[in-house]
Amino acid sequence: FRGHRSPEATMKTGNSSKRSTGLAAICAEDGTGTLFNIARATNAWWANQYLDTNDTALEGTTSAQPAPVVHNQLRDMEKLRKQCGRLANGSGKQRYPDLILCTEDYETFYKLSGSATGVRYVNPKALDMGFDNVKWNSTTIIPDVDCPYDAGGDDKAFFLNSDYLLLEYSPSLNFKMGDMIEGAEQLALSGHLYWAGELTCTHCALQGIHLGITGLV
Repeated sequence: FRGHRSPEATMKTGNSSKRSTGLAAICAEDGTGTLFNIARATNAWWANQYLDTNDTALEGTTSAQPAPVVHNQLRDMEKLRKQCGRLANGSGKQRYPDLILCTEDYETFYKLSGSATGVRYVNPKALDMGFDNVKWNSTTIIPDVDCPYDAGGDDKAFFLNSDYLLLEYSPSLNFKMGDMIEGAEQLALSGHLYWAGELTCTHCALQGIHLGITGLV
């Protein structure tokens, strides 16, 4: 995401007005709700893409005569990618998600499909920063242990177009250290570290969320 100095960056309401907007708000599981005071139910152009496939990632059989493997996850990923890139904003690959943040099993299921779909590549820049990843088309897939499951308890992934996501912050409160004070009952100094900002999105229709992926059979 791109950082941007903004004196008008504001915090959102959760956690006593100390929590900024998260990806779950920008990429709602059903594409509805109100984001940045715009109701998606009456403003469809502000809704994110979503696909609840309720599919097993990789289907087949373990019998003596196995059936052809069906790559449900790859098929659904292609479908959602095309939904996100349907609007001709930007040029070429800028229309499509360039980052997928997902549950760990979602990435595992994708890797397991590699035995039939070819070699997997990584994004070396993300790897150098310590992020385990794998490439799909021009998109970097990064698993995140903190990525929650969907409402049905299945694995999910955020399909993100970072060209339209911006981390706004106040230049006067960008990890600014407050005054250090001495504790009342100990020889130690403590102080507050301040940050004020917001994750914003300028084009929600180019963002997506993939729901309903389950394990192998």
